[in-house]
Amino acid sequence: KSYLLFLQNWPLVFSGLPRNPSLAHLWSLAIEEQFYLVWPLVILLMPFPRASFRIFTGLVIVIMTARTICYLNYPSSHTANYFNTFFRVDSLIIGALLCQLHAEGAKIPVKIARILTLALMALIIAGNVLVKSVDLASPFNGTIGYTLLALLFACVIHLCVMPGNGAMARFFEHPFLRYCGKISYGLYILHYPIIHTLGTKILYWGITRWPGHDNLAMTLSMTACLLLSFALATLSFRYFESFFLQLKSHPTPSQPAQQGPAIS
Repeated sequence: KSYLLFLQNWPLVFSGLPRNPSLAHLWSLAIEEQFYLVWPLVILLMPFPRASFRIFTGLVIVIMTARTICYLNYPSSHTANYFNTFFRVDSLIIGALLCQLHAEGAKIPVKIARILTLALMALIIAGNVLVKSVDLASPFNGTIGYTLLALLFACVIHLCVMPGNGAMARFFEHPFLRYCGKISYGLYILHYPIIHTLGTKILYWGITRWPGHDNLAMTLSMTACLLLSFALATLSFRYFESFFLQLKSHPTPSQPAQQGPAIS
């Protein structure tokens, strides 16, 4: 039932990971949908629209602070914090703030964005080195790390769409990366069940066949899972997702059809 209502992250908050975690990665989709349902209402009811940017920036700081306080006082709650909507929605708010800046035509110099990007990368690397862990539940990631990562990716997106930063834009416009982006939804949905079904079987087969070569068995397992994930995601996009994407180009009953070349 929780999956039908996009509430599947909350059982993970209260009960932890299930015995079969093949669908546990869908928790992030639940948080996204909850945000998409609530955020327009927040914007609509905002009492001071002109001050919305400052208010939402403050909200990001409040969320990060609350998550940090909770982690430091209850270290064993890191799993619950990781799946908790209220402790993870700061990343989505940062994306919404970036969209707001662009919509309002705010000028953020490319030079400043580059410096901020490098500074955030340095902070994230230093934080993980300091705690000697890159685990998502580490003291760094479980407190301020999620927010810094969101800020970093916001800066990267800003640099990609702003003129004067052609090198980064050309890198992310590489045909292979664009293709990965096109099938990314299917990749995300399918890769985890594949790893927990086929991947574990291949790993077990490789370990028993080549004793003492666990790394070889792991490489074989991950390669097979990656190739199968790409293949199934491609089929999903071609024969399933593309059908729904085409509906976006169809006029609604109250929208007149536009003249122009058809989009293939």
